Amino acid sequence: MSEWAGIRDGGVVFEDEAVLVLNKPAGISVMGERHETDLVRMAAAAGEELFPVHRIDKVTSGAVLFAKELRWHGPLTRQFAGRTVGKAYLAIVTPGGTPAQGVIDLPLSAGRKGRVRVAAQRASIVADSARGTWSVPESEVFGIATFYTMFNMKPVGRHHLQVCMTLSCSLMGADRLFRHLEQKLKIGHGETTPDGRFTLRRVECLAACGGGPCMQVGFDYHENLDEKKTDALLERLK
Repeated sequence: MSEWAGIRDGGVVFEDEAVLVLNKPAGISVMGERHETDLVRMAAAAGEELFPVHRIDKVTSGAVLFAKELRWHGPLTRQFAGRTVGKAYLAIVTPGGTPAQGVIDLPLSAGRKGRVRVAAQRASIVADSARGTWSVPESEVFGIATFYTMFNMKPVGRHHLQVCMTLSCSLMGADRLFRHLEQKLKIGHGETTPDGRFTLRRVECLAACGGGPCMQVGFDYHENLDEKKTDALLERLK
C-alpha cells in the first residue's frame, strides 16, 4: 500500500463526485515547492489529481477540502475567499512543557491579507514554564531586522534614500551615483544628515533592473538616475 493510500483510507471525512475532505496528518504539507513532498504530489503519484481549496500548516492536522476536478475548484475557492463558508476549529492538544497560561512576548508582523503573525520561525519559539512566557531569542530578532532593509535599527531621516548597488545598477553607474550623494549630503552609508532630512543607504536589488541606476525614496522608485536628476530630486525633497 502506498503512503497516499494509507492516508486516504484512514483520513476521508467526506467525499462525493466533486469534493474530498481529508483529515490531514501533522507533518505533511498540503502543497508547496519548498517541501520535499506534499499531499497533492502524493496523490498525483498514485494516479489521483486533486486541487486544494485551502491550506493548513504542515505541523497542523485537520480537515482539508480538495476539489476533485478543476471545474469545481474555482467556485469552492471563491466561497472560501468570500467567507461564505462556515468554518469551525477544534483544537486538541497534549501537554508539551508549555504553561497553561501566561504572556506571549513575541515579535509580530503583518502577513498576507493584513493578518498579524509571529515574525519568527516556530522552531525558534521558546517556552519558559517558570515565568509563563513564550519568546524568541534576541539573536533571531536581530537577524531578521538586519537582513531586511525595510526594518531599521535606529531612526531614519524624513527621506530614506536607498540606492540599489547590485550588478545591473552598478554597471549603469550606481557606484558613481552613491559617491555623488555622499559628497552632496556629506554623509555615508547608514548615516543621517544633521537636520534629520536625509538618510543614505546602499541596498541590494530593488527589482528595477531595466531602469538602473535606481534609488528608492520612501515607497517611491526613481530610475535611470544621474547626478543632474538626483540633484533635482533632492531639491524637490527639501
